[in-house]
Amino acid sequence: MREQFWGGLVLGMLLGAGLVWAAPKLVEQWRHWRGAEVELRPTVAVQASTLRLRNQDSFGWTNVRLVLNAHESGAGYTFRLDHLPAEASVDLALASFTTSEGRPFDPRASKAFGLSPEAKTPQGWGAWSGRLDEDHPR
Repeated sequence: MREQFWGGLVLGMLLGAGLVWAAPKLVEQWRHWRGAEVELRPTVAVQASTLRLRNQDSFGWTNVRLVLNAHESGAGYTFRLDHLPAEASVDLALASFTTSEGRPFDPRASKAFGLSPEAKTPQGWGAWSGRLDEDHPR
């Protein structure tokens, strides 16, 4: 009886730890399956080794995740911002975008061709995806 108790306790603790570790990843994946509730309205331009992002919405974005050159889900180079206020702009060095392994984007070796921002908004989760053309804001 005592061995069953300890075995069950250890198993329960392992399952609980696994859920705590996996839950954020599952929630993020669920957002992608469900789709965005809000379409973000950014203006994006690339000049040399800098990306300029402007929030054209009348509301701020929080927990902003920017994915550069994503061919498929989970790929590309990522950069995170805590907050981008309404009508605000930010200039980001392309080298500050990194892969999941931590490798930085090299603008001398590769061209920035696409950006996908995702953010929390007052109306729910928002997203946008578009192509980047140097010197032509979108």
